[in-house]
Amino acid sequence: MAAENPVKSADRVLNLLELLAFTPTAQSFTELSQALAIPKSSLFQLLKNLLNRGYVRQDEDTGRYLLGDKVRELVTKRGPRPLEEVVAPHLEAACRDLNETCAFYQRVGDQAQVIATRSGGQALGYSMRLGDRAPLFVVSAGRAILAAGPDRVRDAYLRNLTPVAFTDRTTTDIEDIRRLIERAASTGFAYSLEEFTKGVVGIARAVALDGKVVGAVNFAIPAVRFDKDLDLKAQRVLTATAENVQRVFANDVGLPLDDAATQSVRHAG
Repeated sequence: MAAENPVKSADRVLNLLELLAFTPTAQSFTELSQALAIPKSSLFQLLKNLLNRGYVRQDEDTGRYLLGDKVRELVTKRGPRPLEEVVAPHLEAACRDLNETCAFYQRVGDQAQVIATRSGGQALGYSMRLGDRAPLFVVSAGRAILAAGPDRVRDAYLRNLTPVAFTDRTTTDIEDIRRLIERAASTGFAYSLEEFTKGVVGIARAVALDGKVVGAVNFAIPAVRFDKDLDLKAQRVLTATAENVQRVFANDVGLPLDDAATQSVRHAG
């Protein structure tokens, strides 16, 4: 490495660390060499240095390479990243893919709160504001969060719930609300069909990690534009977005889950 261009060497180190961070499985020497287009002689020395410094480690059984504990140590010292910063690029990608307004919600007490949001580019659309809250039972994100959590948490919530109608389409019967949440637990997708805001359909999917519900990502779509094809596309985009956000939480050691904002998962869809 000493004989190489120092900028080129730095790029190789960063590229290698990023590859290990964003690849879900450990990598072999050959896989790293091919993916990064680094000559094996250079890669051998680079890995040797990173192993010695603790930034990379090898699996004892397979010899494959993973991120080392030194990375965790560095990230832990900087403190956790703001959640809005984490989910923002994934919401932006979701909006581009569907061209509809999307948001990420977390549970705050008995309400779902907008933690981050991005607006679609349609002339007719629905805007959500950072910090907006709504009762869990009536919005798609709230139902998704309840659906992904344990039965005891859902039962306790419904037992103390006194539903209020927000539109003439709001579901206020407790057993009907329970069935909607159970359907979301089964399918992985929760809906609110003009129940919180007249003329707006919400569809959401929960994000869960390590047995806890992190929150839910949703789309808010004008009812006049919502049809079967858009529903199916929204489901695909929501699934990809939820998986991407979950992967960030899994890989970013600077994002400890807040027990006060999460709940144990019964079924994540």
